[in-house]
Amino acid sequence: MQIGEKYLIDGYLGTIVVVVAEDSYSDLYPKAEWADVLKSGILVEDEQAGLIHYSNLDDHIVEKVEDR
Repeated sequence: MQIGEKYLIDGYLGTIVVVVAEDSYSDLYPKAEWADVLKSGILVEDEQAGLIHYSNLDDHIVEKVEDR
């Protein structure tokens, strides 16, 4: 997963904004503000629910959405 990619997670469309394992943070969610809060997983900006943190995706249905 990379910053800016879109995924359906449990049927909800969201954009990846932080990938902790890759030490990747979007400009809107900079490391300086989020590194102390997030210890693992990803942060997704969901179009319906807002900002969601997934510590892991083991129990979720995940599908990458290709650019159209």
